[in-house]
Amino acid sequence: MTFKHGISFSPLTLILFCWVLPGFKTNTTAGAPPEYYYPDPDIATNGVVRTVLFYGDKLYIGGNFTEVTDKNGTYDRTDLAAYDAATWRVTDFKANTNRGTVRAIVAGNGRLFAGGTFTKINGEPRSRVAALDTATGAVITGFRNKGSAIDGEVWALALSKTALYVGGSFIAVDGYARNNLASLNIDNGAVDQRFDPAPCDPFNDSGRTPGGVYALKVHPNDSTIVFVAGNFRAIAGVTDRAFLVALNADGTPGPEFENRQSHPVVALDADGPLLCAGVGGFSNRVVAYGIGNDPYVRYWKGPTAEGDVQAVACAREGYVYFGFHQGLFDSTDNFRLAVLDANTGDLHDAYPSMNSFFGVRALDVTDSCLAVGGEFTRMNGLRQKYLAVFRTLPYPPAMINAPAPPELSSPDDEAAGIPVAPVLEWKWGARASTYEVQLATDPQFTNTVLQANGLTGNSHYCTGLGHTTPYWWRVRARNKGGASDWSEFREFITVPGKNDIPAVAYPADGTTGQPVAFEFRWHPTASALSYGIQLLDALNDARTIIDREGISDTSFTIAGLTNNTTYCWRVNARTAGGTTGWRSAGFQTVVAGPAGAPRCIAPVNNAAQVVPQPALRWENAAGAVWYRVQVSADPGFQAIVCDTAVLTDTSITVRGLAEGARYFWRVNAGNAGGGVWSLPMRFTTLFPLPCAPLPVAPAAGSMATSDTLHLVWNKSTPHVTKYLIEIARDSSMSAALVDTMAADTESIRYGLAYRTRFWWRVRAGNETGWGACSETQSFTTAFFAVKQLQFSLYRFAFYGRKGSITYSVAQQCDVHIELIDLKGNCVWKASWKNRGPGVYREQFPSWGFPAGTYLLSFTAGKFVTTADATLVR
Repeated sequence: MTFKHGISFSPLTLILFCWVLPGFKTNTTAGAPPEYYYPDPDIATNGVVRTVLFYGDKLYIGGNFTEVTDKNGTYDRTDLAAYDAATWRVTDFKANTNRGTVRAIVAGNGRLFAGGTFTKINGEPRSRVAALDTATGAVITGFRNKGSAIDGEVWALALSKTALYVGGSFIAVDGYARNNLASLNIDNGAVDQRFDPAPCDPFNDSGRTPGGVYALKVHPNDSTIVFVAGNFRAIAGVTDRAFLVALNADGTPGPEFENRQSHPVVALDADGPLLCAGVGGFSNRVVAYGIGNDPYVRYWKGPTAEGDVQAVACAREGYVYFGFHQGLFDSTDNFRLAVLDANTGDLHDAYPSMNSFFGVRALDVTDSCLAVGGEFTRMNGLRQKYLAVFRTLPYPPAMINAPAPPELSSPDDEAAGIPVAPVLEWKWGARASTYEVQLATDPQFTNTVLQANGLTGNSHYCTGLGHTTPYWWRVRARNKGGASDWSEFREFITVPGKNDIPAVAYPADGTTGQPVAFEFRWHPTASALSYGIQLLDALNDARTIIDREGISDTSFTIAGLTNNTTYCWRVNARTAGGTTGWRSAGFQTVVAGPAGAPRCIAPVNNAAQVVPQPALRWENAAGAVWYRVQVSADPGFQAIVCDTAVLTDTSITVRGLAEGARYFWRVNAGNAGGGVWSLPMRFTTLFPLPCAPLPVAPAAGSMATSDTLHLVWNKSTPHVTKYLIEIARDSSMSAALVDTMAADTESIRYGLAYRTRFWWRVRAGNETGWGACSETQSFTTAFFAVKQLQFSLYRFAFYGRKGSITYSVAQQCDVHIELIDLKGNCVWKASWKNRGPGVYREQFPSWGFPAGTYLLSFTAGKFVTTADATLVR
């Protein structure tokens, strides 16, 4: 056997049928074949037609051809063309490819989508998929721009309301990994990144489907479901879904098929609740599934052909056309096209005599016309090249059986609380074309309140029903074969109306001496989903004090009412039928003396460094029943940051205050007669830890040329009182030489080692503690060291008096020495140019100097140091 796309399988064992032409079951008469066996002889192409589609008033065809013909002549059309379905003239539709095969076409919303192996249409770069104007064939530029690419062949297309599904043999679309199946946005062709079911063969070493996706079809009654057919054994991560699956719009597995296919599926078509699959491999037949319910049940299997069923078309008259290659009964006959009864799958008729082994590649059918595309060049012994249009369909609709009664879905039987505008739903029935719904107020349906006929969907929206009313409903199906019996009937009761108003319980109307804080209560109602309450000023109905809704309980606590005041309160209910009216009552609060003013205890007034979660405490006030606390950022209590409800204790912990901020607080003591605020108190929360300072000098990576180092950093905030400087010989600061703390932003460090790398950092502190360390920076010492400095002055005999200085230098430099007395006068000096590295001893006469203390200044290059010297006589 051979698949649609050239995949070979071993031959089947010969299957014998009981039919012998021309004596098999058919509506034809003996003798010459009737007229409907003969297509229009003027319609043809010069190459294989692989896809046909009736859309609007045109028949569109695609394949491998460069010319198309009608009764008036031949026209240049490369791989795509259109005929007027009324006149059968070739139209002005031109969408010439660059000689790539067009294997699939679908149409919707005024656009035609083509898929195949082409890379250009009308000179425009389009990689394997393009959107075209249905009238002219012009490329729609907004769909799949020049950079788009599909890296393999496209064999199948399907169109939903929002998506174009693309199937074939490819592994990438626009740079996204997509194994043989992708979903594109119908407006711009962008890849839907959610949809990646990746049909494949897990037993194949490459992980890539050998044959890919052959056919696609969107569910005719549910655009969120797409059927995928091909030669795969795993899809959407599920390894037991092979050859034919249903997917949701996001690529996840949809409803399952019962009696799953065991051979690759090559073609698909659907009409209403019926899906017909053309099977290849070792099956070679049409299989029909009911797709109205979940899971999908197999209705029937058609007779076996000798070759793959390569095309399927469902006709509304109750027939299924299917095309195949090699033969219907054995390898010697020329049958490539036949018709099945859609109710049973029995063979109804065959269109005889085609001369091509591969026969029919494409089918589409209307109420009166059948279009056939394929590889044939002769039909019924006459010339008919690659395209055949049969303008009449002979089969009467009388053969269609009436459908079965539908199965009801929602509402459930005896359901209560159903809206007064419900949606009645039922399951799709096999072979049903329309539905009829009845709704009545009695189970005998003598008092019918709704009769809806000719419904094409599986639901109906009802309006105008009464509240708290029982109803009965049922459905039956119709097609050209007649009406089904009525379904079972179901009962439901609608929701209550708006008259179930709750009654007030406490306080009752006219109550006096009521406290200024208490619990309002009302009686529940059976239909209430929630309640609402309002409190009004009795002397001014326009002034609403409290307005709350969505209360789930039958009580509500209110506090803070004014002493000796008359109020009005009312309550209503929200039901499934809407919101009820109000039930009202009036009451008057008590006459009582106010409570005394409380005295605040802690924090004391002007307290500082208070934690941001302070515990506020106050003394009991005379006559107080409850307390209220306010905390504000301003003394006028306009910027309130905390305002408590009723408190019975004399303390509360306030949370969420800012650091380093000033706050004011006060307490109100109250009872039925009112209350008085305490004197406000002020406190300041503790400062936040200081920010990390910014090191300034020495800069990172700098060289220090003296053993005396001046450290400088930027001032930190807030409220810094001290700094801590750390210097270490390693970057981890593990053995830091901790300097004394500094109050300013600089510090001087003495006696640093020569030719050493140091790291340093600084941190700031305040009353709260030490902040974070600054960034650690390094520097290197590079001054010239004095290895040894010796100074001696001796008193000698008359023939010699002299002193000596011994020193060393690390590298070539100028050396200068001065001896300075305590008045700052230089009494002796000496200089040497370009002294090389080494140890030196210098002598000078000391006999002319008086005894006492001197200062010796030594300079070697950029290195400067001083030493004290004492001369003894």
